[in-house]
Amino acid sequence: MPILGGLLVSLFGTLAAFFAEIMAKKVAISLAYVTTLGTVTVALLGMLALIVVPISNALFSTLPFIGWMGLAFPQPATSVCIAALGSVWSGTVLYRWQVESLRIAASV
Repeated sequence: MPILGGLLVSLFGTLAAFFAEIMAKKVAISLAYVTTLGTVTVALLGMLALIVVPISNALFSTLPFIGWMGLAFPQPATSVCIAALGSVWSGTVLYRWQVESLRIAASV
């Protein structure tokens, strides 16, 4: 009887270790995915900020020439509009990222 008990304990211990190893790998892959996605999102938002400011400055440095196109609103308003657009975009990206992270965490 002690031999059967030892066999069952060994069998269940090995099975539990196997499933724990699979779960650890899934969690590590999910964490790497979420970290990479977060880093890429921050890099893209930083790149967007580095691109928008020179474009708006260059566009409104030629204000007398573009006034006839209907683009003659003040530069501070442009910066606010671009910032609002970036805020909404980053909010939607963050929401999608959180939904995807929850989906990945739920599949583990």
